Amino acid sequence: MDEPNYTQAAFLHPWNLIFLTVGLSVAVGLGIATGLPVWLLIGFVLASELVVLGTVPRNERFQRVVRADHRAERLKPPTKEEKYKALTRRQQRRYARLRTLCTEIESNYASLNSASQQLVQRTIRKLDNILDSYLDLLHQRNRHREAIDSATENSIQKSISSLEDRLDDMSDRVRTVKERRLKVLKRRLARFEKAHENLDVIEAQLQTVEDVAKYIHEQSYTLQNPDEITHQLDALFQEVEEAQEHVREIENVFSDPDSYLDDMDEMDEMDWLDEDEEPLSAPDPHSSESDKSGPTRSSRTQA
Repeated sequence: MDEPNYTQAAFLHPWNLIFLTVGLSVAVGLGIATGLPVWLLIGFVLASELVVLGTVPRNERFQRVVRADHRAERLKPPTKEEKYKALTRRQQRRYARLRTLCTEIESNYASLNSASQQLVQRTIRKLDNILDSYLDLLHQRNRHREAIDSATENSIQKSISSLEDRLDDMSDRVRTVKERRLKVLKRRLARFEKAHENLDVIEAQLQTVEDVAKYIHEQSYTLQNPDEITHQLDALFQEVEEAQEHVREIENVFSDPDSYLDDMDEMDEMDWLDEDEEPLSAPDPHSSESDKSGPTRSSRTQA
């Protein structure tokens, strides 16, 4: 996660803005009332502000508060407008087509007699819910597509194959470390596989929503059995919710920040070890001074 700008946070803090506003106003007023140089009084206020901006951002307690606010802002779910803007042009057109279908279904339902208006309102609410869920699915699909880096995935697969082929030729100490690295790589690969699975689930559900919406749109012109259409909408909405829950469950398991950080920590621990070398042995504390200082003159001569 990117580090927040503590100086900016200190400057934009409400109390600091109040201090600046009041301080500058008092400086100008005092200068006019007393005849003191206004620029001098304003300079005093700005100097005080520089002291604040030089000390507050370094305060650990302030930094913790800013980090917590920054994290909460990042975790805040996006609005419908933000989700829509994040879609590709093709996905936006896809969403627009479904929205047009739903609008026409609502218009056809509106032609029912006044006794059926309660049914019309229920249908409109359900169509709105389905549109929201469809947008959520498109947004999730977009996120998973961006998260899948085929080049990285191929690199991980090659690293796994290379390690597995060479494990038998390694010494015990090197093999122990490489087996740990292999375990981490397989966990990373599992995340890619689950992301692909999520993409398949989401795409299948998107197509189901589109097909059912088209069928309901065709049926809405005759309105022979409005109750049947309502039941179909209920079943479709429940199916979409189940698909979203399935995706969320997989994301919770395979996108656990603690698990990801553990993987990265293990990889960092093993980065120092070259695949073709054994780890350097620690110096023997009982070795003589001559051993520590290197080979003797005679040994160098023999070499």
